[in-house]
Amino acid sequence: MDQLENLLDRPRPYYNIDGLVELGGSVMCLGLFVAARRHWDITTPASLIGIVFAAAYAYGIARAVRWKWVVVCAMTLGSLVIAFLPAETLGTLANDSLTTHPVRAKLVGTILLSLMIYGAMLLISGGISFWLYLRHTQAPAQESQ
Repeated sequence: MDQLENLLDRPRPYYNIDGLVELGGSVMCLGLFVAARRHWDITTPASLIGIVFAAAYAYGIARAVRWKWVVVCAMTLGSLVIAFLPAETLGTLANDSLTTHPVRAKLVGTILLSLMIYGAMLLISGGISFWLYLRHTQAPAQESQ
């Protein structure tokens, strides 16, 4: 029972006390809204956001486990490949989508391809981590009554 009381007495960590993450996200969403309304071509910057995502993954997850740096490199490489794909290739990914009416098909294709690549990378990384956890973690010993 003492262990439970010690756990309940600990303060809860709150890392985002100043709200900078929310402010940054709101500025980014506002910029995307303005760019979409004015029909600016933001395909390359949208795909390069993946480099920021890879950096956040490296800082938050990969620095604890060395093999996850391979995932960071794959995310960065995938983002760079998307940035240099021809516009026709990206546009054909989302030509028949309903979301291409207010924004360009090229931008929607970039976002779809980015989500597919990053989702696949996270799924593979999470699957490997889960497999390693199950393989190396011992079951707790049962207490006798």
